[in-house]
Amino acid sequence: MFRSEWHRIQSRWKQWLFAVTIMVVFIGQGLWSYARVPSVDTHQNAYMAYLSALGSGSSAYWIGVLPLIAVLIAADSVAWDRRTGSLRFYLARTDRLRYILGKWLAVMAFTALIVALGLAISGSVAAIAFPDTLPPWHWVHGVATLTTAGVPAMYRNPYPVFAHALFFRHPLLYAVLISGLVLLSAGVWASLALVLSLWTTNIYMVLAGPWIVYLGSTILLGLPMVAATPWAPLVMSGPLVNSFSGPVVAALAYWALALMFFGWVLIASFRRRRDFLD
Repeated sequence: MFRSEWHRIQSRWKQWLFAVTIMVVFIGQGLWSYARVPSVDTHQNAYMAYLSALGSGSSAYWIGVLPLIAVLIAADSVAWDRRTGSLRFYLARTDRLRYILGKWLAVMAFTALIVALGLAISGSVAAIAFPDTLPPWHWVHGVATLTTAGVPAMYRNPYPVFAHALFFRHPLLYAVLISGLVLLSAGVWASLALVLSLWTTNIYMVLAGPWIVYLGSTILLGLPMVAATPWAPLVMSGPLVNSFSGPVVAALAYWALALMFFGWVLIASFRRRRDFLD
């Protein structure tokens, strides 16, 4: 299944070009936004630049298009097989469980590869353009901060909120952690696209569905009567440093459980329904 999926992806040069263009434009915009802020000249460093490119900066929009990039290349695979009739070919040579499990794992692998490519580009540019050391920082009542020494505790800069101490002690490990959350998020949206493929062969609906759910749920959780913005997918997909104050394990479990849930729905639904070939 991995081999057939690889051959299918290789032929989709238009989608590859579009996805890479989106990544370059939005990641580059995030880095440029970070570099042009005059008030942080002494705070510029590769780690903060990388996080800014991912979405922690006020003018970084990469994280807003993450679901589109995650599903654009491979996540319409099942819908494409149903639409072209290839599903009959596969199911004539393998059982349902082996097909859908192999398809899910292949899509997860290639989705991770595509998104990791964007992250690698961002990290490489940040490492080349900015120093790889944090600016001078100190502790204020047990909280690490970049704020100038002597400033009252109430005015200290708590950046970042998420995994605060880890950022200052091991900034590279912190960047890897945030990157891992981005990859988990991408896997969730690709899985959701596969689930949608079981009910429609409209490629545009399959590709746009995860992005609509992504932004729609974020808006819903931000409503005053809900007030759960820190748990919104847009926040949890990577730029957690802005507002999520929970433990690291909670952020990892958030996406890991979502990934397992959509994987279970995909496999269970495909094995039980018999009308996919109609």
